[in-house]
Formats: sequence, structure tokens, C-alpha cells
Amino acid sequence: MRNATATLTGGGFVAGGAVTLAAGRLQLRGTTAVRVNGGGFAAAGPMSVMEGSAIFIENATAGGYGGGAYVKGIVVINSSTVSIQHARAGKNGGGLITSKDLVIAEMSNVSLFSAVSANQGGGFQVDGRLQVINRSTVSIEHASAVQFGGGFVAFQDVVIAEMSKVTVSNSQSVSGHGGGFALAKGLQVKGRSEIVIENVTAGGDGGAAYARGIVVLNSSTVSVRHARAGKYCGGILAFKDFLIAEMSNLSISNAVSRADGGGFRAEGRLQVINRSSVIIQHARAGHAGGGFAANQDVVIAGMSNVNISNSQAVSGHGGGFALRRGLQVTGRSAIFISNTTAGGSGGGAYAGGHVVINSSTVSIQHARAGTVGAGFAIDGGLEVHSGWMFVRDSTTTRVGSGGFMKGRALLTSQSQFVVRDVEGNDSSAVLVADCLHIHPGSAFLMENVKGGHAVKLQNSGCSSECSNRTLQMETGAALKTTGHCPLSLGLLSVAACPNETVHLSGIHLRSWSSPLLSPQPNHVVIDDVSIHYEPPLKNLPILTAKDGFTVNSLVATCPDCAQGVTLNASNGTRLAAVSPMKLQCPSQVTVSKGFTSRCACPNY
Repeated sequence: MRNATATLTGGGFVAGGAVTLAAGRLQLRGTTAVRVNGGGFAAAGPMSVMEGSAIFIENATAGGYGGGAYVKGIVVINSSTVSIQHARAGKNGGGLITSKDLVIAEMSNVSLFSAVSANQGGGFQVDGRLQVINRSTVSIEHASAVQFGGGFVAFQDVVIAEMSKVTVSNSQSVSGHGGGFALAKGLQVKGRSEIVIENVTAGGDGGAAYARGIVVLNSSTVSVRHARAGKYCGGILAFKDFLIAEMSNLSISNAVSRADGGGFRAEGRLQVINRSSVIIQHARAGHAGGGFAANQDVVIAGMSNVNISNSQAVSGHGGGFALRRGLQVTGRSAIFISNTTAGGSGGGAYAGGHVVINSSTVSIQHARAGTVGAGFAIDGGLEVHSGWMFVRDSTTTRVGSGGFMKGRALLTSQSQFVVRDVEGNDSSAVLVADCLHIHPGSAFLMENVKGGHAVKLQNSGCSSECSNRTLQMETGAALKTTGHCPLSLGLLSVAACPNETVHLSGIHLRSWSSPLLSPQPNHVVIDDVSIHYEPPLKNLPILTAKDGFTVNSLVATCPDCAQGVTLNASNGTRLAAVSPMKLQCPSQVTVSKGFTSRCACPNY
């Protein structure tokens, strides 16, 4: 049928009840419903397309709803096809609209090309449930809606299952949400199925997609490429929970938002579990969360990975990600963040709650922050249990070039926290926390770090989490430096609890030329501390304590000092290392329980 026009409804034809097309073909071209619905056709009942049938609609227009078709439910099964091209609706559903469910099953296909809606659902609108199942496909290209759902809009749950695929490209929601699609309820992608969204924009939220909640299961994939939002979430906005599980994958690249969440934003809980992965590249948020933002707790578990690179939070926190609450990384999982920047704090990552790394890895490299915490900023403390945290090549002009946290930093059970090649100014600190507790077998390692202090602990308020131990180094724990570490103020700045004795133990410094501890705590006890000095060594302070100090075990060496090395204790409150001009001292001096060896006088 060609070049047909109806003043009201059904440009090609109107059906008063159900429509069935079995092993047949229907082709409509150049049809118009001038005032109302169904530019191609309108049906008052449900429609079934089966047994390899095909519907082709081209150049169709409706003044109201459904530029191509207006029906009361559609089932497309048995390798059947519905194809709509160049369709336009004056209201909703540029390609088609169904007031009930749309089911595409059994290797069937629905495709829309160049469909436009003056309101919502550029490609199509489904008022009921949408199912794409059993190796079926939906393809939408060059679709546009003024309001919601450039590609499509659905008002009940959407299920993509059993090796099916939905593709939306080159589509837009001009002023509303969901350039690719907008869903009033949840989305499930499961059974090795796939969603691909590319070259999409939204004037509002969710450049690629906007959904109530999202579940991706059973080795399924969601891919977003080149997406932009005028407000929140360049890629995807899930305004409830977001679950990626069972070897599934979320991939986002080149996504931009004007507000939070360059790649995506989860308003509910975010979980990446059971060997699943999230990969975000080249994402940018005008405010917080360059890679992604989340408003509830985030869990990465069960050998899962999150990888964020080349992303930016222009004026807010979290170049890689920004979390309003806490983060758990458990079960041999990993987070890798590289080449990220934040105009605020947390160049690599920001968390507003408690962070736990358990038998897992977090690596942050090449991060920059405009304020505090170049590598990371955490407002609720950090725990690492049998895990590994690594920060490398991060920079800020403020404090925390390695990291900044409010609360306790705790390392237990063979954990390592490594900071390498980070740089701050001469009055800043590499790592800032309320307190630092390291358990046996765990270590905090620094290599080639630059700044004022290596570690700044701020526990003058004596928080309940830190208790009365601002620095706790248990037997077998270690705090070490290697490489070149130009620290103008010293290794440690400790603002301890009132009347607290600061215990320095398990500290081993190489190529050292700075004080060990400043400013002045009340009393200091030194156990198992070794310092390898570089010349010149001219009365370099080790520590000063208001009420004195006790040295149980200290080794100081300076192999390149011509006169050797010894220690100078002044007034019982100041301890310094010196290479004396008129004495001949050994290259190593050991203090054990307050006693040490004497230097020799070369002329006697």
C-alpha cells in the first residue's frame, strides 16, 4: 500500500480488533494519519507477527501517536521482522506505540531508522512490558524525541534475555532524559545478551540511558560509546540499584555530563560481583565523579574488576569516581584508576564513607587534585585486610599528594600500602589521616616521595576510632622509605591525644636527610627504628619531645660520612644525628635500651 491518507486514524488501514500476520508480508509507504494516531496503521486489539512474516513501513506520519503504527500490544515471533523507516509522530512514539506489552522473540527483529516524536519515544513507546528474548534483536538508528527516550521509552519492566541484542545509535532526547532510552521501571539484561548505545545525547539526565534500576546478569554486556547529557550522567542514570553480576560487563567510553557522573550515576546501591567488570574510558563530569558517581554503598566482590582511565571531574570530587557513602572491595577483586583529575578532592577517587579493601587490590596512578587528596580522599577511614593499595605519580598543591582521609588508616593481615613518585609542596603531607595502625606482617612503603611530611596524623581530639594510639606499629609491622625522598619537614607529623606517649617502631628509612618526627609530642618511645642517612649530616634532628624520650632500639648509619655518625641528646628532650668534625665515629651507631658506643678522638 502506498500514498494513503486518513484524516483521523490509520493512514494505511484501521483494524477494529486483533491483527495476525502469519507467513505473510505487509508493506506500507507514504501513509499519513493527519490528526490522530497510526500513520501506517492503527489496531484496536493486539497484533501478532509470526512464522517468518515481515512488516515494512516507510515514510509514515501521524498527527498524534505512533508515526508508523498504533496498536494494543505486539508479539513478533518465529524469525519475523518489523521494519519502520522515516516515521514521525506529532505526540508520542515516532516509529510505533503500543498501549500494552511488546514481545520480540524467537530470532525475530524490530528495526527503526529515522523516527521522530514531538514528545517522547523517538523510535517507539511501550506502555506495558518490553521483552526482547530468544536470540532476537532491536535496532534503532537516527531517532529523536523532544522529551524522554530518544530511541525508545517504556513504562513497565524491560527484559533483554537469551542471547538477544538491542542497539541504539545516533539518537537524542532534545530536552528530556535518556538519549538512547528512558525507562519508568527496571531493566534486566541477562543470558549472554547485549545492549549497545552509541552517539547519543540527552538535554536532561542520562545521555545514553535513564532507568529506575538496572540488572546485568549471566555474561551479558552493556556498552556505551560517545554519549552526552545536559545535566546528570553522560552515559547511564540508574535512579535505584545497579547490579552487574555473573561474568557480565559494563563498558563506557567518551561520555560527558554537565553535572555528576560522567560515565554513569547510581542513585541506589552499586554492586559489581561474581567475576564481572566495569570499564570506563574518557569520561568527564562537570561536577563530581568523572568516571561514575554513586549515592549509596558500593560493593566490588568475587574476583570482579573496575577500570577507569582518562577521566575528569571538572569542578567537584573524584576524578575516577565519587561516592556519597562507603566502598567495599573484596574477594580478590580490583580497582584500577589511571590518568584522572578532579577540580576538588580525590583526583583518583573520593568516598564519603568507610572504605574496606579485603583480599583485593586498589591501584591509582597519574592522578591530580585541585584541593586535597591527589590519589584519593576518604571521609570515613580506610581498612586494608590481606590487600594491596598502590598510589603512584599523583600531585596536588594542597595536602595529601598520596591520599587524604578523615578517620583511621588500618593495615592488617599481610597488607601493603605503597606510595611511589608522588609530589606535593614543601608544607604539605603525602598521606593525611587521623591515625595510622599497622598490624604484624603489614607495611606502609614510600618511594621517591616529595613534600613536607610523609605522614601527617591528626588525632588531637582523640577520636574513639583511633583510641589513645595515634600511631600504632605492632611487632612485625613496617613503615619504610626508599629512593629519593626530599621531605622538608620530616617523616611524621603527629598531633596525638593529650598525654599520649607516641611509640615509633618498625620504621626503616633509606637515603634519609630529614627529621624523623615533628612537631613535638609529649613523650616518645623508640623501638626497632633504623635510619640510613645521606651526607652532609650536621646535627640533624631526629625528634623533639616535650617531656622527653626513651630509646630502646635505634640504628643510625651513614656510610658516606667521612667522620661517621653519632647521636646527640640535648636536655633530655631533643635527639639528633651528627657527623662530628673533630671525632672519629663508626659509620653505624646503635642504641639499645638507652646505651650506645662512644666515638674516638683521632689525636689521642
